[in-house]
Amino acid sequence: MAVTEAAKHDLYAYFQDTMGEQRATTLMELLSPAGWADVATKQDLALLRTELKGEMFELRSEFERGLRTQLFSIYVFNGIFMSLAVGLAQAIN
Repeated sequence: MAVTEAAKHDLYAYFQDTMGEQRATTLMELLSPAGWADVATKQDLALLRTELKGEMFELRSEFERGLRTQLFSIYVFNGIFMSLAVGLAQAIN
């Protein structure tokens, strides 16, 4: 059941009459500004943490795979370039 602003105001007015304005204000500030269904629980946070860890692991794996591919490409092109440089040096001499 969703709590309306009118219901919150009625509750505040009741608390104000019963306990005084300061206590009523303190009590109302302790209530969730949204519905309690919108508040995350420890279980929600634990599930989110598990999901994020899995996604971070996947991202790290993709990053490492891409880095290995780049390093391999650099080594190959470096080897080709050095072979061409040696061949060119021998051809000049």
